[in-house]
Amino acid sequence: MTNSGLAWFIPLRGRGDIDGLTWRAGECWLLTQPTPLIRAASDADYLFATV
Repeated sequence: MTNSGLAWFIPLRGRGDIDGLTWRAGECWLLTQPTPLIRAASDADYLFATV
């Protein structure tokens, strides 16, 4: 199986940013850049899955 360069980012709690765009718990992001910069608060939990 190969990685298409797409990924799902699903924050479960906390907050942070992806390439300067703010995310919050409960959102769902489809990431299209091969190496996004993800920053998360120390109390954040999230799921990250490549497709």
